[in-house]
Amino acid sequence: MPEDIVPLFRLPNFRDEPLLNWFLLYFPVGTMRLICDATNDNAKTIAWAHDRRWKYLRVGEYMRWLGMWILMTIYGAQNGNRRAYWGRLLNFGRFMSLNRFECILRAFKLPQYAKDDTKWGGDGAVEYAGIRYDKFQETRKFADMYRKLFQDAMKPGGWICIDECMFSWLGRVLKLPGWKIIKRKPHPMGLESKTTACSVTGMLIDFEFQEGKDVMRHFEFIEETNKSSAWLLRLTKRWHNMEKRTVIADAAFAQVRAAVALYKIGGLYLIGNVKGAHKYFPKAALKNETPAYERDELVCMTKQADVRIRDNETLTVYATGWRATGAMVCTYVHTGGTNGVGSDRVKRKFALTDDGKTHESTYHVKRPKVSSEYQSKMGAIDEHNSRRQSARGIRPLEKVCITRDTKDRIFINLVSWMLINVYLAKKFFVWNGQMRKSHSEVQESIAMALIHNNRYAEETGANAGDEDGNDSDNDVINDPDDCVRHPNYKGNTCKLCGQRRTVYFCRVCSTPKTPTQRADTGPKGGQKLQHGGYMHFCKGRCFMMHKCGEVPSRKKRANPTQGVDFYI
Repeated sequence: MPEDIVPLFRLPNFRDEPLLNWFLLYFPVGTMRLICDATNDNAKTIAWAHDRRWKYLRVGEYMRWLGMWILMTIYGAQNGNRRAYWGRLLNFGRFMSLNRFECILRAFKLPQYAKDDTKWGGDGAVEYAGIRYDKFQETRKFADMYRKLFQDAMKPGGWICIDECMFSWLGRVLKLPGWKIIKRKPHPMGLESKTTACSVTGMLIDFEFQEGKDVMRHFEFIEETNKSSAWLLRLTKRWHNMEKRTVIADAAFAQVRAAVALYKIGGLYLIGNVKGAHKYFPKAALKNETPAYERDELVCMTKQADVRIRDNETLTVYATGWRATGAMVCTYVHTGGTNGVGSDRVKRKFALTDDGKTHESTYHVKRPKVSSEYQSKMGAIDEHNSRRQSARGIRPLEKVCITRDTKDRIFINLVSWMLINVYLAKKFFVWNGQMRKSHSEVQESIAMALIHNNRYAEETGANAGDEDGNDSDNDVINDPDDCVRHPNYKGNTCKLCGQRRTVYFCRVCSTPKTPTQRADTGPKGGQKLQHGGYMHFCKGRCFMMHKCGEVPSRKKRANPTQGVDFYI
């Protein structure tokens, strides 16, 4: 049964590991070193200006550069201008100079396969050899490395979800390989990737870029079955013939041939919603023969057929039609799941009353277990896409990294997948499904951990804003985890700027005292308490710039009547 297969996160002692090590499970230091080597080699081919000489890139500095990209998603810049982050408000110059940041971006390069490497061109090497060019040459080795890391990072639960992802393309010229238009997507133009996710945890565990029909006709399983079935087989190959998991697929993949091939080759069950690809599927019969809709009654019909997959083994394939409304019949093909009664589908109904107000009511619709199982497990990848492209409280990383370079677009989206996987793993395996920290808080913590990495000091001996490598103690960078909200939401004026009231304080500098009663009373005559000992700072620049352990002298507020050029 799928319920008996428990997900497993493969980071040893993960409960005691810092958040940076969770991220390094997906982005190992060894891979960063390969990127640094490729970037340094590429920098030798660039004619640098006299004021932008290239300095050897090391792993510690690269981690800081990557952390700054992630930190940009937390703090928005005016009009999306990247150079605005080095202004007086955000002051990213305390981490790295703008000149150095732009130089690394210009020279940035991913490791690549050599032309004589057996992995050059991937599964479509035969087609690429004919044209003597691999359009994914810049990113193939990096993507192959991370596909293996995604597969090995965790053992998925009993349900596996298959769906599409889109990497949005910002340019007008069709440079992006695998460029495609899918109108129903929030970002319809870009690179399409078929992806696999664990429906229990929501984490991404495999992916495959779409390289075009001419190239993909050479891919694995194409000769044994049709294209849609081959997609499912390749995306689930890592878990073939291990445990009896159930694959959840939408109408782009679900068909009778896919259900048979998935069980015959991979030993996996399938639950899929059938719409267009209904070859060998009794779709018309189910729509015509399913009884009429009745309130509070389960209205469905199931047909079945036995398919011989081996000499002494047969597979039963089910076709279920569920009358969801008076006119709509949802059709499913499945080799797993039963036709018993599943959980009710809760729907809302609105009615306009005589006084002009809208009355909302809910009612329940009975549905079969195969339908409730499909609808509850199908949205893992859609939720993953939503967090990557429109998460609450942060800007999408693919929109922060505004570039028309193919490798940069693919690289930055892969980093987004890693960040979301770390958050979902933390939420499921440590917090037991509860949101103790928001996605933005976890992403900010990872960014600051990358920026404050020890390797930067060990390898370069340079501070964040000095490009020449001279030691300096003038920069102050504090840990964002020490900026916490007052337990009773008591606000006070910021100790650094003296301009704004804030409820955030530094728990390192603060020494909370016992609340004392004030002489004055509240508007309703209630007692007021004095909460002393808290050092309040604006969350963001003021907190990051204050010197921990020292009591700053508050700036005096400007008196407008004393201005030199003040006119009424």
